[in-house]
Amino acid sequence: MNSLCSKNVGRYAFLLAIGIVCLLKTGIQAAAPLGRDVAAVYDPAKILAVKVAMDPKDWARLRQQHPDRLGEMQGQVTNPEPYTYFKASVTINGESVSEIAVRKKGNLGSVVSTRPSLKLDFDEYDSKQRFRGLKGLTLNNNVQNGALLHQYLAYHLFRKAGLAAPLCNLAHVTVNGEDLGIYSNVEPIKKNLLKRHFGKGKGDLYESGGDFHRDAYRYFQKKNNRDSHERPALKGVTEALARSDAEVLPALEKHLNLDAFYRFWALDVLIGDWDGFICNRNNAYLYRNPVDEKLNIIPWGLDSVFEDPGLYIVSEVPKSVKAVTILPRRLYSLEASRTRYLETVRELLSEVWDEEELKALIEQAKALVKGKLHLPESYFLKELGLIETFIAGRRSAIEAELNAGVPEWPSEGSRPAMSGGMLSAASQFETTWQGAIGEFRSNDGGKGELSLVMDGKTETLSKVFVQAGKETLGPRIGYPLINVEGHSETFGPVGIYLYVDPFSYGKKQQYPVDFYEVFGIMLRPRAGAFELHSLSLMGFVFGQLSLDKSSETVGDTVSGGFQLQVILN
Repeated sequence: MNSLCSKNVGRYAFLLAIGIVCLLKTGIQAAAPLGRDVAAVYDPAKILAVKVAMDPKDWARLRQQHPDRLGEMQGQVTNPEPYTYFKASVTINGESVSEIAVRKKGNLGSVVSTRPSLKLDFDEYDSKQRFRGLKGLTLNNNVQNGALLHQYLAYHLFRKAGLAAPLCNLAHVTVNGEDLGIYSNVEPIKKNLLKRHFGKGKGDLYESGGDFHRDAYRYFQKKNNRDSHERPALKGVTEALARSDAEVLPALEKHLNLDAFYRFWALDVLIGDWDGFICNRNNAYLYRNPVDEKLNIIPWGLDSVFEDPGLYIVSEVPKSVKAVTILPRRLYSLEASRTRYLETVRELLSEVWDEEELKALIEQAKALVKGKLHLPESYFLKELGLIETFIAGRRSAIEAELNAGVPEWPSEGSRPAMSGGMLSAASQFETTWQGAIGEFRSNDGGKGELSLVMDGKTETLSKVFVQAGKETLGPRIGYPLINVEGHSETFGPVGIYLYVDPFSYGKKQQYPVDFYEVFGIMLRPRAGAFELHSLSLMGFVFGQLSLDKSSETVGDTVSGGFQLQVILN
C-alpha cells in the first residue's frame, strides 16, 4: 500500500498489470499505457491546484446558467444549449494558460450556482493550445455528497477491473480568488480515452438517456459522428433483447461486448451505484467500438455510489443484484446469463474489491484535502465514515446472499424512478429566518397550512411546521431553504423542501420551482434529524413559490405560499 501512495511508476505499472490480467481472463482489451504528462495531471496521490481568473460579470452569468428541465418535461425547451463559453485564464499547479474557455456543466442534481461544475477548454480560441497534451479539463463539484471521494474511488475500481473508465483525482478550485473547495478532476469521455482503451477513438459515442425498448434507443444522445443518423448497435441490442429466451444471448453477442458488460454490471452493483445505467438509465456513455462494432458501457457521473439501495428503489431488493433497466433485467431472467453474472460478482470480489487498498486511498485523500474543504471537516469525516462502513461490510453482505442461493430480483424492483404518479401540494406559511440550518432542525418554527390533492381527493395536513434559513449541509450548501412539514393520514410525516438560488432570493416575489432557480423535493422526514441517508424520497416538485416577505436577518419574517405538482417516486 505504501507504493500506492508514494511511487507513481509502481502504481501505474500495477494498473497496467491488472489490465493485462483482465485481458487474459476475459478477452477485454487492456488500456494503453499513460503518457507521463497525462499521468501527472490525473495522479491520484496529488491534488491539482486550479486557479481560474475571468471577468466577474461573466462569472456571475456562468454560475446562474442551467438547462430548462421544466420545459423539457412540457415539450417546450427554451434553451436547448444552456451553457455558453466565457473567456478566462487558468493557473494549474503554478503553470499558467491564457485565453481558455470556461463553461458550466451538469444536469439536475449537480447544477448549483454556488459551486458550479466546470469545463475548461484550452483549444477553444487556439486550436493548437494544450495543457500537458490535454485539450481540456472536467471539474465535477461533488455536491451530491459530503464525503467528496465517491468518484475518486469508484473510477479507480472500474479501471482496476480492466474496464474503460475515466482517470480521476482531486482538485482544489478557486475562481477569481473565491475558494470553491474540492472538486473531482475527471477525464472527459473523448477521443484520447477511447483510443487508449479501444485502440480507435472514432466510433459512435452516445450519452445515456434512452433505453433498449422499441424506439427508446433513439433517445441515447449522439455525441459525435452526427452526420449519420444510423444507430445500428443500439438498434441491434434492442432487437436482440426482444427475441426468445433461446435466441437472446447469441443475438446480443453480435452488438454488445458481453464480457465487458457483465463486469460493468457486477461492479456497478458492488459499489452501490443507485443513479447509474443499471438502476436509472443514467450516468453512462455507450461506445460502438469500430474494431468489432460492439457496444461498450463507460461509467460517468459516479457520485451516487457506496449506498444501497439508494433513493430511487422503494421496494425490498437484494444487495448482490440490481436489474432495474431493460438490459440487466432481461439478462437476469435467463438462467445461463444469471449464472454468468453471479460468477462475475464473485470474481470481482476476489480480484478487484480490496478493502485495504480502498482504505489506503481514503487515507491518502484525507491528507490531500485537509485545510482545503468547502464544508465543515466534521461533516466531511462523518459522511466519509458512511463510505468506510459500506466498504467494510460489502463483501460479507454480498457473499451471504450468494451463499444462500440464487438471489431473486423482484418484479416491483424494476419500477423506474419517479413513476409513482402525481399529486398537488399547496401551502400558505409564515416563519422567521433562523440563520444556519444544519443536520438537526430546530423545534422553533413558524406555522402554516399544507394540503395535498391526489386522485381528486384533498387532504389538509395536521401538525404543520415551517422553517426558513440557510442550508449548511447537503448538496445545496449556502442556499436559502424553506421547508414546510406536516402529518398526512395517507403518507405519515411529509415535508416539502424548497432551495432558492442565493442569487435570486430576496430580489422578487414570484419564483419558478423549476429544479434550478428553486429546487424542490418532497421527503418523509424523521423527527428532528435531517440526514439524506435516512430520508425517503417521495418525489421532485415543480410549480410556483411566492414570497410576500423574505429576509436573511435572524428573526425577520419569511412568509408566502406555493402551488406545486409532485412527481412521485
